[in-house]
Amino acid sequence: MFCTAKNLAKINRNDTIFEYKEAEGTTIIIGRNKAGSLKLKSHFLLRLGLR
Repeated sequence: MFCTAKNLAKINRNDTIFEYKEAEGTTIIIGRNKAGSLKLKSHFLLRLGLR
């Protein structure tokens, strides 16, 4: 899932698939279950062929 986070302190960086800084915060790609457990708002769901 694509999510924007202003505070990355609660996110284990090993859980992110990708991240990059933007003016409004840091956008991360993170698994749906992990995003849900952290109560992150998602921008959209992306299906990756990761196994």
